[in-house]
Amino acid sequence: MNTLFYFALFHTAPEGGFWVSFPDFPECFTQGETLEETYAMAVDALGLCVSEYTSKDLPKASLPSDITVPEGATLALVSLDLAA
Repeated sequence: MNTLFYFALFHTAPEGGFWVSFPDFPECFTQGETLEETYAMAVDALGLCVSEYTSKDLPKASLPSDITVPEGATLALVSLDLAA
């Protein structure tokens, strides 16, 4: 399979725009001014984080029921095309 799917938490930034965190990649964050830009940045950030892992070491994607969504955040599925 050439596509990975991981959940991301989209947060509204107090200064405007949005920021994103990934429950399965605690070191992975990004931000953007619009929701569309933030989603594109989330795909890029996920790609960079995944590239630091070997295929054997990639964390298994969490189930939505296993993720605590902080107040004001939205859970979204981000896909990463490994062939791209």
